[in-house]
Amino acid sequence: MAILAAVNSKIPIFEYSPAQVKQRVASYGASSKEQIQQMVRLQLGLDEIPEPNDAADALAVALCHLSEIHVTGLLGDEPKTKGEKHDCQFAGVIDAISTDSVIVNIGGVGFKVAVPTSVIAEGGIIGSDIKLYTHLHVREDDLSLYGFDSPTA
Repeated sequence: MAILAAVNSKIPIFEYSPAQVKQRVASYGASSKEQIQQMVRLQLGLDEIPEPNDAADALAVALCHLSEIHVTGLLGDEPKTKGEKHDCQFAGVIDAISTDSVIVNIGGVGFKVAVPTSVIAEGGIIGSDIKLYTHLHVREDDLSLYGFDSPTA
């Protein structure tokens, strides 16, 4: 009923799988309930784990959503509602380069982006500016960011 009311009022709805919440809160999509509860306690600066367990779960989902909004804000994109693709464009400075990825610094946060070798060959120099079209691939235990030099690559 609450979801229906939100939709009818044009309030955006966001859904996160348990693995997505675990990934965002504890950086590991297969974390135990106890690990998530401890991370909620630590991130919120609480002396004890929130009780009842449902309260800790709700706070974990809220932290997940805040993290999603923060990351998408840094990437210059809006948070995604259910069914939307995770594609966007961003620009930053190259902090590091490997054979198949770059670390892009955006607002003081480094993002590891898997890129084709052509992107690295076309100006991949540490300290240089880079503009990428990205796709965020979400799995239960991993978030992978892929970058391309054009929106149709």
